[in-house]
Amino acid sequence: MPLGIRHIQTLLGVVLALVLLAQPAHAAQRRIEMIRLHGDPQSLAALVFPLKDAFEKATGIRLVVTAQLSPAWAMAEIDQGACDGILAAAPFEEIMRQTLERKLLLRNRALIQHQQLHEDVEYRVIANAQNPVSSLTEKQLRKIFSGRYRNWDDVDGADAPLSVVWGAWSTGTAWVLADRIMAGEELTKAVVPTEGPVGVVREVAASASAIGIVPATADLRSVNTLRAPELAIKGPFILVTVGFPSPNLLRLIKFMKSEGQHLIGY
Repeated sequence: MPLGIRHIQTLLGVVLALVLLAQPAHAAQRRIEMIRLHGDPQSLAALVFPLKDAFEKATGIRLVVTAQLSPAWAMAEIDQGACDGILAAAPFEEIMRQTLERKLLLRNRALIQHQQLHEDVEYRVIANAQNPVSSLTEKQLRKIFSGRYRNWDDVDGADAPLSVVWGAWSTGTAWVLADRIMAGEELTKAVVPTEGPVGVVREVAASASAIGIVPATADLRSVNTLRAPELAIKGPFILVTVGFPSPNLLRLIKFMKSEGQHLIGY
Protein backbone atom coordinates (compact mmCIF):
# COMPACT_ATOMS: atom_id res chain seq x y z
CA MET A 1 0.00 0.00 0.00
CA PRO A 2 1.48 3.38 -1.03
CA LEU A 3 2.28 5.78 1.76
CA GLY A 4 -0.04 8.74 2.10
CA ILE A 5 1.10 12.35 2.65
CA ARG A 6 0.33 12.12 6.36
CA HIS A 7 2.41 8.95 6.72
CA ILE A 8 5.31 10.56 4.88
CA GLN A 9 5.09 13.65 7.08
CA THR A 10 5.05 11.46 10.19
CA LEU A 11 8.06 9.48 8.97
CA LEU A 12 9.99 12.67 8.16
CA GLY A 13 9.13 14.02 11.59
CA VAL A 14 10.51 10.91 13.27
CA VAL A 15 13.73 11.07 11.19
CA LEU A 16 14.16 14.80 11.97
CA ALA A 17 13.63 14.16 15.68
CA LEU A 18 16.25 11.42 15.62
CA VAL A 19 18.71 13.73 13.86
CA LEU A 20 18.11 16.53 16.37
CA LEU A 21 18.49 14.13 19.27
CA ALA A 22 21.76 12.84 17.83
CA GLN A 23 23.27 16.31 17.26
CA PRO A 24 24.31 17.14 20.85
CA ALA A 25 26.09 13.81 21.26
CA HIS A 26 27.84 14.28 17.92
CA ALA A 27 28.79 17.86 18.70
CA ALA A 28 30.23 16.81 22.04
CA GLN A 29 32.68 14.49 20.28
CA ARG A 30 35.44 16.96 19.47
CA ARG A 31 38.11 15.87 17.06
CA ILE A 32 41.47 15.58 18.80
CA GLU A 33 44.21 17.31 16.82
CA MET A 34 47.46 15.36 16.93
CA ILE A 35 51.00 15.31 15.57
CA ARG A 36 52.64 11.89 15.38
CA LEU A 37 56.42 12.01 15.45
CA HIS A 38 59.22 9.50 15.12
CA GLY A 39 62.66 10.58 16.30
CA ASP A 40 66.06 9.60 17.56
CA PRO A 41 66.84 10.06 21.28
CA GLN A 42 68.96 13.17 20.75
CA SER A 43 66.37 15.17 18.82
CA LEU A 44 63.48 14.09 21.05
CA ALA A 45 65.41 15.04 24.19
CA ALA A 46 66.53 18.39 22.80
CA LEU A 47 63.54 19.56 20.76
CA VAL A 48 60.34 17.68 21.58
CA PHE A 49 60.09 16.71 25.24
CA PRO A 50 61.23 20.10 26.64
CA LEU A 51 58.44 22.03 24.92
CA LYS A 52 55.74 19.35 24.65
CA ASP A 53 53.59 20.60 27.54
CA ALA A 54 53.92 24.26 26.56
CA PHE A 55 53.03 23.52 22.92
CA GLU A 56 49.98 21.45 23.84
CA LYS A 57 48.70 24.13 26.23
CA ALA A 58 49.24 26.90 23.69
CA THR A 59 47.67 25.12 20.70
CA GLY A 60 45.46 22.26 21.95
CA ILE A 61 47.35 19.94 19.59
CA ARG A 62 48.65 16.72 21.13
CA LEU A 63 52.31 16.02 20.45
CA VAL A 64 52.69 12.23 20.35
CA VAL A 65 56.00 10.41 20.00
CA THR A 66 55.01 7.19 18.29
CA ALA A 67 58.51 5.64 18.19
CA GLN A 68 62.14 6.25 19.05
CA LEU A 69 64.07 4.96 16.05
CA SER A 70 67.28 5.55 14.16
CA PRO A 71 66.66 8.01 11.28
CA ALA A 72 67.05 5.33 8.59
CA TRP A 73 64.40 3.02 10.06
CA ALA A 74 62.17 6.04 10.74
CA MET A 75 62.34 6.85 7.01
CA ALA A 76 60.83 3.48 6.20
CA GLU A 77 58.08 4.13 8.76
CA ILE A 78 57.09 7.58 7.48
CA ASP A 79 57.08 6.23 3.92
CA GLN A 80 54.30 3.87 5.05
CA GLY A 81 52.33 6.64 6.77
CA ALA A 82 53.13 5.57 10.34
CA CYS A 83 53.88 9.15 11.43
CA ASP A 84 53.51 12.75 10.31
CA GLY A 85 57.17 13.69 10.60
CA ILE A 86 60.64 12.52 11.57
CA LEU A 87 62.97 14.48 13.82
CA ALA A 88 66.60 13.55 13.36
CA ALA A 89 69.94 14.85 14.61
CA ALA A 90 71.81 14.16 11.38
CA PRO A 91 72.27 15.67 7.91
CA PHE A 92 69.61 14.54 5.43
CA GLU A 93 72.23 13.18 3.02
CA GLU A 94 73.60 10.90 5.75
CA ILE A 95 70.10 9.63 6.56
CA MET A 96 69.47 8.80 2.91
CA ARG A 97 72.85 7.06 2.67
CA GLN A 98 72.00 4.87 5.66
CA THR A 99 68.54 4.15 4.27
CA LEU A 100 69.93 2.99 0.91
CA GLU A 101 72.70 1.04 2.63
CA ARG A 102 70.06 -0.94 4.53
CA LYS A 103 68.13 -1.47 1.27
CA LEU A 104 64.96 0.02 2.73
CA LEU A 105 62.38 0.59 0.03
CA LEU A 106 60.89 4.10 -0.13
CA ARG A 107 57.86 4.16 -2.40
CA ASN A 108 57.37 7.92 -1.86
CA ARG A 109 61.00 8.92 -2.22
CA ALA A 110 60.22 11.63 -4.78
CA LEU A 111 57.87 13.34 -2.29
CA ILE A 112 60.25 13.42 0.69
CA GLN A 113 61.10 16.89 1.98
CA HIS A 114 63.30 18.11 4.80
CA GLN A 115 64.17 21.32 6.57
CA GLN A 116 66.62 22.26 9.29
CA LEU A 117 65.05 23.28 12.58
CA HIS A 118 68.09 23.91 14.76
CA GLU A 119 71.87 23.70 14.97
CA ASP A 120 73.79 21.87 17.71
CA VAL A 121 72.31 22.43 21.17
CA GLU A 122 75.06 23.54 23.56
CA TYR A 123 74.96 23.68 27.36
CA ARG A 124 76.68 25.69 30.08
CA VAL A 125 77.58 24.76 33.65
CA ILE A 126 76.63 27.66 35.93
CA ALA A 127 77.33 28.63 39.54
CA ASN A 128 76.54 31.64 41.72
CA ALA A 129 78.21 34.90 40.65
CA GLN A 130 80.11 35.05 43.98
CA ASN A 131 81.50 31.53 43.64
CA PRO A 132 85.29 31.66 43.10
CA VAL A 133 85.42 28.31 41.24
CA SER A 134 86.07 29.03 37.56
CA SER A 135 86.37 25.58 35.97
CA LEU A 136 85.42 21.92 36.48
CA THR A 137 86.72 18.73 34.88
CA GLU A 138 84.64 15.84 33.58
CA LYS A 139 85.50 13.79 36.67
CA GLN A 140 84.51 16.64 39.01
CA LEU A 141 81.20 17.15 37.18
CA ARG A 142 80.43 13.43 37.42
CA LYS A 143 81.07 13.41 41.16
CA ILE A 144 79.00 16.57 41.69
CA PHE A 145 75.97 15.43 39.70
CA SER A 146 76.07 11.89 41.09
CA GLY A 147 76.06 13.30 44.62
CA ARG A 148 79.49 12.02 45.62
CA TYR A 149 80.80 15.58 46.02
CA ARG A 150 78.68 17.58 48.44
CA ASN A 151 80.97 20.48 49.35
CA TRP A 152 82.63 23.10 47.19
CA ASP A 153 85.99 22.43 48.86
CA ASP A 154 85.95 19.06 47.06
CA VAL A 155 86.67 21.07 43.89
CA ASP A 156 89.04 23.63 45.46
CA GLY A 157 86.25 26.03 46.33
CA ALA A 158 85.09 27.44 49.65
CA ASP A 159 84.12 25.21 52.55
CA ALA A 160 80.40 25.39 51.80
CA PRO A 161 77.64 22.89 50.98
CA LEU A 162 77.05 22.17 47.30
CA SER A 163 73.51 21.91 45.93
CA VAL A 164 72.44 20.76 42.46
CA VAL A 165 69.57 22.74 40.91
CA TRP A 166 67.53 20.57 38.54
CA GLY A 167 64.42 21.16 36.47
CA ALA A 168 61.39 18.94 36.68
CA TRP A 169 61.42 18.26 32.91
CA SER A 170 65.06 18.68 31.89
CA THR A 171 65.33 15.90 29.31
CA GLY A 172 67.93 17.60 27.14
CA THR A 173 70.19 18.30 30.09
CA ALA A 174 69.77 14.76 31.38
CA TRP A 175 70.58 13.33 27.96
CA VAL A 176 73.77 15.35 27.43
CA LEU A 177 74.96 14.60 30.98
CA ALA A 178 74.36 10.87 30.55
CA ASP A 179 76.02 10.88 27.13
CA ARG A 180 79.08 13.01 27.91
CA ILE A 181 79.73 13.00 31.66
CA MET A 182 78.05 10.43 33.87
CA ALA A 183 79.65 7.22 32.50
CA GLY A 184 76.68 5.12 33.63
CA GLU A 185 76.24 6.76 37.04
CA GLU A 186 72.80 8.04 37.98
CA LEU A 187 71.95 11.63 38.72
CA THR A 188 71.71 12.41 42.42
CA LYS A 189 68.18 12.55 43.82
CA ALA A 190 69.23 15.26 46.30
CA VAL A 191 68.41 18.19 44.05
CA VAL A 192 66.81 21.61 44.39
CA PRO A 193 63.76 21.31 42.09
CA THR A 194 62.66 24.06 39.75
CA GLU A 195 61.05 24.49 36.33
CA GLY A 196 62.68 25.42 33.07
CA PRO A 197 66.04 27.02 32.34
CA VAL A 198 64.80 30.36 33.71
CA GLY A 199 64.12 28.68 37.05
CA VAL A 200 67.56 27.05 37.14
CA VAL A 201 69.30 30.37 36.47
CA ARG A 202 67.14 32.12 39.07
CA GLU A 203 67.89 29.54 41.77
CA VAL A 204 71.63 29.50 41.04
CA ALA A 205 71.77 33.31 41.06
CA ALA A 206 70.05 33.36 44.46
CA SER A 207 72.09 30.67 46.23
CA ALA A 208 75.85 30.74 46.88
CA SER A 209 75.90 26.93 47.12
CA ALA A 210 74.10 26.15 43.85
CA ILE A 211 75.23 24.64 40.56
CA GLY A 212 73.19 23.85 37.46
CA ILE A 213 73.30 23.13 33.73
CA VAL A 214 71.22 25.04 31.17
CA PRO A 215 71.15 25.48 27.38
CA ALA A 216 73.63 28.10 26.18
CA THR A 217 70.73 30.21 24.89
CA ALA A 218 69.59 30.98 28.47
CA ASP A 219 70.16 34.45 29.92
CA LEU A 220 73.36 33.89 31.92
CA ARG A 221 74.18 37.48 32.94
CA SER A 222 73.30 36.92 36.61
CA VAL A 223 75.45 33.79 37.12
CA ASN A 224 79.02 32.55 36.79
CA THR A 225 79.59 30.41 33.68
CA LEU A 226 82.23 27.78 34.42
CA ARG A 227 84.81 26.40 32.02
CA ALA A 228 83.96 22.74 31.50
CA PRO A 229 84.23 19.94 28.91
CA GLU A 230 82.10 20.48 25.84
CA LEU A 231 78.47 19.70 26.55
CA ALA A 232 76.38 19.58 23.40
CA ILE A 233 73.76 17.50 21.64
CA LYS A 234 75.04 17.34 18.09
CA GLY A 235 72.75 18.24 15.20
CA PRO A 236 71.82 19.54 12.79
CA PHE A 237 68.23 18.82 13.84
CA ILE A 238 66.05 18.30 10.79
CA LEU A 239 62.38 17.57 10.14
CA VAL A 240 61.55 15.06 7.39
CA THR A 241 58.08 14.77 5.86
CA VAL A 242 56.44 13.06 2.93
CA GLY A 243 55.09 16.02 0.99
CA PHE A 244 54.68 19.51 2.43
CA PRO A 245 54.41 19.64 6.26
CA SER A 246 50.83 19.52 7.56
CA PRO A 247 49.27 22.67 9.08
CA ASN A 248 49.78 21.22 12.56
CA LEU A 249 53.45 20.53 11.86
CA LEU A 250 53.83 24.08 10.58
CA ARG A 251 52.39 25.32 13.89
CA LEU A 252 54.98 23.23 15.75
CA ILE A 253 57.81 24.67 13.65
CA LYS A 254 56.56 28.20 14.28
CA PHE A 255 56.32 27.48 18.03
CA MET A 256 59.90 26.17 18.11
CA LYS A 257 61.13 29.37 16.49
CA SER A 258 59.03 31.79 18.56
CA GLU A 259 57.55 31.41 22.06
CA GLY A 260 58.96 27.90 22.53
CA GLN A 261 62.50 28.79 21.49
CA HIS A 262 63.72 29.40 25.05
CA LEU A 263 62.78 25.79 25.93
CA ILE A 264 64.84 24.19 23.16
CA GLY A 265 67.44 21.89 24.64
CA TYR A 266 66.07 21.90 28.15
